[in-house]
Amino acid sequence: MKFYFYPARGGERRELTEDEVREHLSAAQIEEAIEAKRADPLEEVSYMSVGGFVHCEFE
Repeated sequence: MKFYFYPARGGERRELTEDEVREHLSAAQIEEAIEAKRADPLEEVSYMSVGGFVHCEFE
């Protein structure tokens, strides 16, 4: 599973490290994202965060 940060005010997406993911999302949100993508790989899974949003994708 990869997590990407998309800035709200333009800019390029960037892949987040595990530590950065934990800064933006709670443990429950991370688990929820993983479960949702396992259940349906085509489902769009994103979370709002400070300064933008975090999008989840399978590798």
